[in-house]
Amino acid sequence: MKEATKESVMFKLIEKWQKSEMSQKQFSIENNLNIHTMGYWVQRYKHSKIGNPGFATVTLAPEPVFSNPKIEIELDCGIVVRFY
Repeated sequence: MKEATKESVMFKLIEKWQKSEMSQKQFSIENNLNIHTMGYWVQRYKHSKIGNPGFATVTLAPEPVFSNPKIEIELDCGIVVRFY
């Protein structure tokens, strides 16, 4: 089965499970599905709904606009990160 097709089938199954009032274990048994496989697809389903948060773009000013930082983080390696 192609990955996209399998994902579609499994996501529909996960949605069916969510609408049922069964535990993952009960649902897995009734649908002849390995409990670990069920857990894997539940996680993939959740991540697909959240999306990839990734990283935010930060634009730095050449020089601080304000004289006192609002947040200052000092790392063990000696680097200091300041947010103004």
